[in-house]
Amino acid sequence: MLKSIQDVLIFLATLPFAAKVSVSAAILLLAVTSLIVIWQNPNKTKPEEATIHPSPDITPSQAAPSMSPSSTAMISPAQPMPSAEVKKEMKTKPNSCPPVDTNDKRIDDVQRALCDLRKDPSNPPSDTDLVLALKPLFTRPAFYGIREESWKYFLFILCKTRTLMEENVTYFESSRFRQELGRAIQLMVRLQNDVARIFGPTFSVTTHMARYLNSRDEFVHRLPHINSDPDPNFFNDRDKTINEIRAILKPLGLTDF
Repeated sequence: MLKSIQDVLIFLATLPFAAKVSVSAAILLLAVTSLIVIWQNPNKTKPEEATIHPSPDITPSQAAPSMSPSSTAMISPAQPMPSAEVKKEMKTKPNSCPPVDTNDKRIDDVQRALCDLRKDPSNPPSDTDLVLALKPLFTRPAFYGIREESWKYFLFILCKTRTLMEENVTYFESSRFRQELGRAIQLMVRLQNDVARIFGPTFSVTTHMARYLNSRDEFVHRLPHINSDPDPNFFNDRDKTINEIRAILKPLGLTDF
């Protein structure tokens, strides 16, 4: 190899001056290019160790969405299961919050009280708080005898009270309270449907509630005329259902009688 280098040097020595300059410049350029390549790729890996890129048939829509650190922590297997209070905070916010004034003072006061109890998610209401907030709903004449109020006002009070109960029953921590309130709600639904029959076979109490339940006056004024006056047996049966509801609510503290 040494002899070959000497032959190249002898050959270069015999070249004219202009040719020597051109060859030297070419060698210098080649050396500089090699240094640049080496500097840009100091840790170039072998072909079999090259980075593996995603397959070209994987589309962007198939890629997993990026997640913030907080969302990653929520699904981490190392995280403990949510506590009962956290689960309570995660429940769907009731439709009555923020409250809409119905122009029925008793109901509107109860709605505001319930919303105030839930305004601080870090401090969920106790069962006692919920009982005290709901109790005024059942201390009015409508829940002491069917004859105390007109049928139209009674139906509004019954429907609105029942929906407030449904919206808040899951906030009770006690399974006993939830079970007993569920029984009372079923009786209230039955009573609601029984009373609705006096407005005729074409009347739908469900549709009427969906349209007018947020306004006492609209609900009452848009009810159809009573199709037929109920007989005494009808009154007695409805009173019996009210008494059954109160018998469930009294041990829970929601009514005193």
